[in-house]
Amino acid sequence: MVRFVTEISGCGAQCHCDTRRFDCAGLLNFLRACLRISRVQQRHRQITVKLAPLVLTLATLHAFGDTLELRNGDRLTGSVESLSSGRLTLATKYAGEIKIMWTEVRHLSSSRELEIQFFSGRSLRGTVAPSSNGKLVIHSVSDEAAYPSEIVAIRIPSAQEEEVGILQRWHGTVDVGYTRTRGNSEATQLSFQLQPERRTAKDTIKLDLQALHSVADQTVSASTQSLESRYDRFLSPRGFVFGLGGAERDQREKLNLRTRQGAGFGFRLQPRQHTQLAVFGGSNFLQEDFKGKPLILAGEGLAGIEIRTHMIRPAQIAMKSQMLPNLTTPGRYRFEWDTSIRVPLAGVFNMGLRSFYRFDSKPPADVKKADYGLVSTIGLTF
Repeated sequence: MVRFVTEISGCGAQCHCDTRRFDCAGLLNFLRACLRISRVQQRHRQITVKLAPLVLTLATLHAFGDTLELRNGDRLTGSVESLSSGRLTLATKYAGEIKIMWTEVRHLSSSRELEIQFFSGRSLRGTVAPSSNGKLVIHSVSDEAAYPSEIVAIRIPSAQEEEVGILQRWHGTVDVGYTRTRGNSEATQLSFQLQPERRTAKDTIKLDLQALHSVADQTVSASTQSLESRYDRFLSPRGFVFGLGGAERDQREKLNLRTRQGAGFGFRLQPRQHTQLAVFGGSNFLQEDFKGKPLILAGEGLAGIEIRTHMIRPAQIAMKSQMLPNLTTPGRYRFEWDTSIRVPLAGVFNMGLRSFYRFDSKPPADVKKADYGLVSTIGLTF
């Protein structure tokens, strides 16, 4: 008896036929089994084809899964790279890297963990999602909501955060002003201000260097220099302790040198969406050297307030005032007030207006009690 075997590829079944006696029923069952297997394979291919675009979309969203909603209603999808100096960098597949003014962003949604730095100096790591009340929710160990105006910086977290040195992660502003007049009188005025700041999740370091030199009719009418530093250590999302130090000289006040060291406690508030407020208080140890006077050593109280606001867009307004009652000389107190307005121009450049006021109720030298001024500047952020 001669037999032959036929195998149908793809179904794994074999047909055994006898040349002398052909089994028609077995062949029919065999063909039905092959048909069922073929239908299963066809459905598998159809499912694979349908899932391919979905898998590609999910892969794209993983790489470019952050979404921005702007105040004009536009929605942008990409990958948030950073927020620095008031500008958000978004990487997109359709336009490369684009920079957007942070004040124009209404909502942000991220699919990956970001490091968020707040106005208070604190930092949180987590994904970001919008909420119905206009705040952004940072999903971290404990969820925290904040208005976009409370956020000053965003960056991609580093796996080696402990290696960040003291010279890294600084940002701030540099402003320069120059005025020259000629004619019936000759006057020249030059001003300079540097305000670097370093923020981490635990603390903030602030520096403020100012200089003003004015010459009128070949006579120096004003020459002041000052340097102030402050270290804030966070105790809670709102509270902090601080230590400060400063030095200044002022030719108009006949002040050769004034130095002070102090410490205190502060608290930050958010009265409105685009406004941040900080109140602080403490005490200083004061050393003053006036021309022709003996060295003065005294204690001072300290009560102050700081305000930053973006309510009048695109201007950025900052104000700081301090009341400094003398604890050694009865009736003597000093008052300091500084205000700056900056308007972005192009890129990192801005134009600004800065005013200052200094008052001493009982100046040790024979000078006027108050000094004040107004300076226009051109500056940049870094």
